[in-house]
Amino acid sequence: GAVELVKAKSPVSKKGRLALGLSPTSKNTDQDHLLGAFQYFSARHYRGKKLELKGRLVARGEATAVLGLFVFNKDGSISQKGVLLLRAAKDGDWGEVLGELLVEAGMDTLVTVCLSSGTSGQALFDDVSVSVKE
Repeated sequence: GAVELVKAKSPVSKKGRLALGLSPTSKNTDQDHLLGAFQYFSARHYRGKKLELKGRLVARGEATAVLGLFVFNKDGSISQKGVLLLRAAKDGDWGEVLGELLVEAGMDTLVTVCLSSGTSGQALFDDVSVSVKE
C-alpha cells in the first residue's frame, strides 16, 4: 500500500494543510500487519494521568481508518487496560474521534497508530493529537 501526505479537504483544515493518507492494496490482507504509521513515546511522565487521543478521520472505498493508542508494559507486552481504538465511519464525511486512556503504574511505552485495513480505497488522518486530560 501507499503511505503519503495528501492535501486535506477537511471542512476545518487550513488552506494547504496536509493529511496522512493510507491507501491499501490487494496485498493488505494480513490483519496482524496492517498498513499504518506510528509514533512511540515514553509513558514515564504520564503515569497516573488520563490521556486524550483525538483526530479527524475519513475512510473511503473499502479502506477503514483506525486511530489508536497502545500502551506497552516494561516487559514488552501490551497492557490489558492499554488499548484504545477509534474508527471513522465508512464512506462518510470527515469526523472527529475522541477517546481517553488512563496511564497506570508499570506502563512503559505509548504508541500512537494510524491504521488502514481493506484492499482498496483510502484512509485519511488529520489533526491527530495526544494530550493530558486536565
